[in-house]
Amino acid sequence: NKLAAELKAMVAAGKITQEQAEAKLKAAEKAYDEKMRKAKGDKNTDCDGACSSERACADYLNKLGMKLRAMVEAGEITAEEAKAKMEAARKACAKKLRKNKGDKDCDKDSDDYLKNLGLKLRAAVERGDMTADEAAAMYEKLKREYLEKLRKGKGDKDSDKAKYTRRIVKELVRLDDCDYIVEGTVAYYLGDKLAYTVDYGDGECDNIATKTIGDKVVKFRLDKK
Repeated sequence: NKLAAELKAMVAAGKITQEQAEAKLKAAEKAYDEKMRKAKGDKNTDCDGACSSERACADYLNKLGMKLRAMVEAGEITAEEAKAKMEAARKACAKKLRKNKGDKDCDKDSDDYLKNLGLKLRAAVERGDMTADEAAAMYEKLKREYLEKLRKGKGDKDSDKAKYTRRIVKELVRLDDCDYIVEGTVAYYLGDKLAYTVDYGDGECDNIATKTIGDKVVKFRLDKK
C-alpha cells in the first residue's frame, strides 16, 4: 500500500533503517485493525442515527466521504476499499430513508384510525348507547385487533404482491420526453378474480393515474418510469 511504498523509499534514501520501517508498518497495521474492529462493532450505528431525514443523511455521507479520503491519503485503506465503504453507506442510508418513510405513513394511518375510533365511541357514550367503561373496553379490543392486523399485513405484504398477475388491457404509451407512462390500462388479477385496474390517462404527460377497485375510483401519483 501507499505507506509501505513510502517507508521503502525512506529506507532506500537512508532516512530510516529497515527495522524502523518494519516497526512503523506493524504499528500502522495494528492501528488499522483496531479501527476495523471498532467499525465492525458499530456497524450502521452512524447511519441509523444520521438518516432521520434526507438532509441529515446527505450530511453524514459528506462527512464519511471526507473521512475515507483522509484514510486513503494516510495509507490506512486503499481507494477501492474506500469506494466500497462509501457505496455500502449510500445503500444503507437509502434503505433507512425508505423504511422511515414507510413507518411514518403507517403511523399516520394508525393514528387517524384510532382517533376516529375514539370519536365514534365517545359519541356512542354521549348518545347513551353504551357506558364509558364499555366504550373503553371496546376501544382497547378494537385497537388490539387493528394493530395485529397491521403487523400481519406487513409480514404478508411481499407474498400478497406475488399473487397478483398483470394483464395489459390497453397498450401502454411512453414518450421520450416524459418521465411517466402517459396512456394505457392495466388489469391486476388475484387468481382468476379481477382485483383492480390502473388507467394511465389520455396521453398527457403528468404523474397522475387512476385506480379502480370495484366501484371505488381513486387517483394516485406515479413513480418515474
